[in-house]
Amino acid sequence: MGRAPIAQLAEADDLKSSQSGFESLSGHRLKRGNGAARPSILHYAAQSVMLHLDMDSATGIRARRKAETTASLISIARALTAEHGLAGFTVEELCEQAGISRRTFFNYFTSKERAVLGVADRLDHADLDELFVSTTGPVVDAFADLFIARWERMELVPAEFPALQAAMDREPRLVVQMLELASENEREDARLVERRENLPVGDLHAQLVVQLMGTILRTAMFEMFNEPTTDPFPDIFARRLAAARAVFS
Repeated sequence: MGRAPIAQLAEADDLKSSQSGFESLSGHRLKRGNGAARPSILHYAAQSVMLHLDMDSATGIRARRKAETTASLISIARALTAEHGLAGFTVEELCEQAGISRRTFFNYFTSKERAVLGVADRLDHADLDELFVSTTGPVVDAFADLFIARWERMELVPAEFPALQAAMDREPRLVVQMLELASENEREDARLVERRENLPVGDLHAQLVVQLMGTILRTAMFEMFNEPTTDPFPDIFARRLAAARAVFS
């Protein structure tokens, strides 16, 4: 597909639209208290990805192997679910096909269901979450950066969607679990916004930021996975956020 690698986003300090189509979304430069420019979440994520891709160290090799094992587990879990249903195979059978131990499986996913959905431990994004909390500038722009940085780290591609859809067709309860996970993530993200903006727990403003941005994210994902497009996800997301800004302006 035509997704622009996140490494390209690190090539210009201001995230030029010629590279990512993202300037209207988060082309600002965040400032430290002394006025110096501070890299955005996307710059940090880009540098992190480039580091993992370029390192020849043991750490870099482990990171690549972990990514490959994660992708393998997701693919096998979806194929087995589509063919047999969730009750039709065990974690041990999944592990056997992936060539790993049961213990190793639970280092990646907490259940078969989460493997099918491709939902790994939230700690995979903990560094991005903490960077979001530490940034300054408009919360919507920083939160948009966070969404895109998470997306780039997951490296989702439309070609993976049919396998997920087939698994969900076989096991409709996965849809319910996906909705529950989305609600759980919204609550966690609202806590991040509250921390960043120094808001009280349960603040309505934090909830609305997360819910509105989540709606934009879901519709952008639907466009990417269900409509013929070669546009990179950041461009799709940026268009929809720009439309939302126009509605509320």
